Amino acid sequence: FTNNASITAQGVTVNHTGNVLFNGAVDGQAGDVLVNGIDITSTTNGTINGATITLTAGGNVSLAAAVTGAVAFTSTGVNFTNTASITAAGITVTHTGAVNIQGALAAGADDILLTGTSIASTVPGTMNGHIVTLTATAGDVTVGGIVTATGLFTSTGVAFTNTASITGLGLTIDHTGAVNIQAALDGTTANVLIDGSSFVSTVAGTINGAAITLHSGN
Repeated sequence: FTNNASITAQGVTVNHTGNVLFNGAVDGQAGDVLVNGIDITSTTNGTINGATITLTAGGNVSLAAAVTGAVAFTSTGVNFTNTASITAAGITVTHTGAVNIQGALAAGADDILLTGTSIASTVPGTMNGHIVTLTATAGDVTVGGIVTATGLFTSTGVAFTNTASITGLGLTIDHTGAVNIQAALDGTTANVLIDGSSFVSTVAGTINGAAITLHSGN
């Protein structure tokens, strides 16, 4: 399936057994946008708008245009990459490959839940939400975009590195590999718990919180 022109309707369903390519805008208005395919790809003109937005890929998901959901955004598949913003009342990405956040994630008062073999964000890949949970099932977590959570921030995986600040109502970094803190961690009035095989912080890697617990050598 490919659209080179815009599609507007009260709800949009694209259910194909091959690849899905959005070259033009998809606007589900007050209805849901449901997309099934092998690889699901949007180009810079392929914006997606609707209520609940659900992408179900047998392969990869790559989004180069803004996604705006009045309700929740959900994506499943292998690798996931967004180079444009995703705004929704809750953002859940559950992939079996690498998750690359290169555009802003904005969940408002709702949660951001990311799962992949590895998770990496770049400077434009900021995350704003309530609870923010990053789960790398077999690899590293690298946070390069500012994270602001009004609830608990949690990260699990092998190695962990942050080059951008992370703020949450409590921070839990529970990794089996090296933990490298290169930017501020702020648990505000709640606890900060960090676990890894080794622990290093740079001059910029300040840590603030209530009780602060560092454990290395697991």
